[in-house]
Amino acid sequence: MAPNDSSVSSHDESLQSRVLEFCKTHADEFAVELNGYVRRYLLLSRMAMFIALALLISGPIMWLKTGHLEFIGTRVASCILCFAYVLFAKRLKVLDNHAALYLDVVVKVITIESGWVFHKMSGDGALNLMAGASPTLMMIMIWTLPMYASTRKNLTQAISTSILIISWVAWLDIHYVEVNAAAMAIGAALGAVLNSLVFRLLRYQFYFSQQEKSLRTHAYRQLEKMLYPHQRRMIEDGYTLEETMPVGYGEACVIAFDVIESSKIKSPYARTLLQNVLKKCQTMMMENYSQSVFEANAYRIKEMGDGFLCSVGFPFKAPGAWSKEALAIKLAQQFVAIFHEEAAKLAPNERVHCAVGIANGTIEAFYPHTTPKEYDLYGRPIILATRYESIRKELFHHIPKSTIIILQESVHLKLPPSAQHNFQGFELKNFRIRDDHEAKRLYYQVFDENGHHYARPPSVLTHLVS
Repeated sequence: MAPNDSSVSSHDESLQSRVLEFCKTHADEFAVELNGYVRRYLLLSRMAMFIALALLISGPIMWLKTGHLEFIGTRVASCILCFAYVLFAKRLKVLDNHAALYLDVVVKVITIESGWVFHKMSGDGALNLMAGASPTLMMIMIWTLPMYASTRKNLTQAISTSILIISWVAWLDIHYVEVNAAAMAIGAALGAVLNSLVFRLLRYQFYFSQQEKSLRTHAYRQLEKMLYPHQRRMIEDGYTLEETMPVGYGEACVIAFDVIESSKIKSPYARTLLQNVLKKCQTMMMENYSQSVFEANAYRIKEMGDGFLCSVGFPFKAPGAWSKEALAIKLAQQFVAIFHEEAAKLAPNERVHCAVGIANGTIEAFYPHTTPKEYDLYGRPIILATRYESIRKELFHHIPKSTIIILQESVHLKLPPSAQHNFQGFELKNFRIRDDHEAKRLYYQVFDENGHHYARPPSVLTHLVS
């Protein structure tokens, strides 16, 4: 044998061993899959209908050949079983889940019918009218069609059925068995070989389908880290990536969240603190997420090491009757509460603070023309949210350093009166906000060390807007 042939043979043996071992390891799954194969490829296939019709026609043919009218209905029972599965399988789940057993019943009914035919023919002394290939065909059927997942069970069924039919025929006419013993043996051998080949193909199909499913599942799990669930569903339905998220312009409130001087946190759990905060804030953003109507509390634009940017109102619509400004304030306050809750657990002996800037306006959502196509947002509110968050450095010259939420004036104007009263106004006399030079004032809300907002501090009264 050439070296190349030896290599191919070795590869085939290795693959066969892997397939057999895989099917043994996943015996339950293989049994379910095998049941599906029997249902789809045999009982519900066109071939099953052709076999049923052939069985039905065989009765009248035997009547014409022998002159015995009772032979017309010889195969009616097996024919009805074949048609019954097609008619009732969708209604009776028990049939769907036991296709191999049902096929075994059909084989046994055909065997019993054949035994009855032999009995009638033997009694009339007309065995010579039986087709010469009948014993061979009978044994091929008995040994080919056992389709249980267990090889031992298949052998048991084939051997027991063979013994029963041969014993019955021998009891009626031992000479017929002696004459056709070789034909029966050949039929059994051919059936066993066919059964083995069919099972090998089914095992290989199961193995490769499971490998493909495993790889596909792995790929989907990795993609889910980059995509929202509705994007995966839409891609599976045939949409392109660019069609899975809104593109174009929309009105939004942008939130910029940042941990103040995170590099100075001395706790050994500082990194865990930041990770927990970002994770819980992301969970808060995805509350009220709806795949069907593209709703969610917020959309995370970008995550930095110690903060993030998110938008409210676009590309995900604000859920329910919430205005984007009111929802943005609520989320910002929840972000603050999350931060202080984690800080109390992981940096209990330190005074740590966070800052939030909020701006509103028109932003643009788009996919780049080049790959990789990463969904992105752009617009003035995104820039201004970071500017208002960073203006805390100037504010802290006038108010005590603390956790703070800072609003653009246009955001404050769109809040309901009950929410407006929770914010303090600050006239921009001595400094300007970068990229928003026309701003006359800003609004802010400060929080204590536990993340609870409190009334206006005494030291800022002279700076408040009347």
